[in-house]
Amino acid sequence: MLKLLFVDDEPDVLEPVIEALSEQCRCEVRGFDDAEDALFDISPDIVVLDLLDGGATSEAENLGSTTYRRIWETRFCPIIVYSAQPELLSDKEAEHPFVRYVKKGATSVGELREGVKAFEPHADAVRHTEQRIRSEISSALRDVSREIFEHYQSDEDRSNAIVRSAQRRLAALMDDLSRHGEKLQGWEQFVSPPIGSDLCLGDIIRKAEGSPEDPRDFFVVLTPSCDLVCSNGRQPRVSDVLVAGCESLPDAIGRSALKGMSQSKLKGRIIGTMLSPGFFGEFLPIPTLTGRIPSMAANFKRLHLLPVSHVVSETPEYERIASIDSPFRELVSWGYLQTSCRPGLPDRDFELWRDEILEVLKAKEGD
Repeated sequence: MLKLLFVDDEPDVLEPVIEALSEQCRCEVRGFDDAEDALFDISPDIVVLDLLDGGATSEAENLGSTTYRRIWETRFCPIIVYSAQPELLSDKEAEHPFVRYVKKGATSVGELREGVKAFEPHADAVRHTEQRIRSEISSALRDVSREIFEHYQSDEDRSNAIVRSAQRRLAALMDDLSRHGEKLQGWEQFVSPPIGSDLCLGDIIRKAEGSPEDPRDFFVVLTPSCDLVCSNGRQPRVSDVLVAGCESLPDAIGRSALKGMSQSKLKGRIIGTMLSPGFFGEFLPIPTLTGRIPSMAANFKRLHLLPVSHVVSETPEYERIASIDSPFRELVSWGYLQTSCRPGLPDRDFELWRDEILEVLKAKEGD
């Protein structure tokens, strides 16, 4: 059963609403002063938030906006703004898909019920994610604290080490899906939106005016991350960033060793030839990130130099769409090196060399 937290200064007005929702939800009502504590005491699946303290009068205060920001910053969950003046919430986040608006009035009970029903599967997903993270936090704290108490003596050093070590271990635990018998889906190699302001090796960028469905508008960053740091007042070590242009998978496959294969033959070759190695020939396959990145391939021989200022600025000509997480970031680097840094060798008589090796093996078997 869903847990609903109503934040409202007039609990009596909510009685018809709570009665209508009581069969599908467990409802709690708190005032604006108690709202932040209730977020953690109750752990609601959905918050139904009034905005005005004092009713719809000229003296009413918009305390709900402050509560809204605290929900957004400290314990995010779906929010239904239930107010006589929902338009008072004008923050950028107000357009988020997990925020809905219902104006108090004669038809508001039915609208509120519809809003709760629409949010139910998403609230379940948020709750499951939160439970999973809390479980991993417990595991991280349990494992690192024992070692830290053995090797650090002062309370200050222990506290600092616990925080930092647990954060690192939590990140690693969240990445280790194999412990739960899960396999990583292709798009899970992306971090989107990207974290931080620094451009990194493996970042997927797109022309600012480009189409999210056209691979030719996308590029993969090949310059090492350490040369691109520009945060905290630092200047990048390079003026241009090296990128690989992208193209459609059919075009890439049509110019690879897989060219001309039937669908049935391709099905038997795609995993072993393309996906398992991580790249095929000069091409790096890139999975779909729905609505953001199309299924495509980066071409390590289709290289461009873009001014860093065209990618990192207040009005960039290229938009940073996603980062590729480790160890896939290293795969980008390795694939590029395999393509661009292989030595140029003259034609050799491989058949003669092959026969020589076979003779050596044959002689060894005769010993």
